[in-house]
Amino acid sequence: MRLRSLFFALPLATVAIAAAQAPPEPTTGTMHLVCNVGSFRLVNGTGTVDITFKGTILVTELKGTVVPSGNVKVEWDKPNKKAYFGNGHLQIKGAFRNIQWFGSDLNATWVGNGRALLFGEYDKNLDTGFFWYDDPAHKIPWSNGGWTADLPGKTVPMLKPTIRGGPQKKSGG
Repeated sequence: MRLRSLFFALPLATVAIAAAQAPPEPTTGTMHLVCNVGSFRLVNGTGTVDITFKGTILVTELKGTVVPSGNVKVEWDKPNKKAYFGNGHLQIKGAFRNIQWFGSDLNATWVGNGRALLFGEYDKNLDTGFFWYDDPAHKIPWSNGGWTADLPGKTVPMLKPTIRGGPQKKSGG
């Protein structure tokens, strides 16, 4: 009986020691966003979002503050929702359900955590925009089909569609 207990305790102790030695997952990160024409949606996030832009930003269920500057005005104000329009800068601090932007000339930095859904449009140079985490040498292009990026630093590309029902390839033989 005692040998059986030792037999089961040894693997459990090994797993516990390995888990204790693993570095903890970071709870916050930094994401940089640059886009000439496009849209994004930041979902279930926290932290500080600094955005310079032309266009419209909708902020939903913010528990925090928004500081506008430049030619940015509140265009729509409802309980738990505000829409900002113009050309300038917003600094958003706190926890939020959604921050949605569409427009042009975006330059943003988000320090915190959450999920970003990015949709780039081709500009006159056929660029869709870029995002990166810490190192600008590792820029990731926005997709015009959509891209999902988690903060801190995980990316999940959107799935490519599968064409079904077309002509079938014949195997040679």
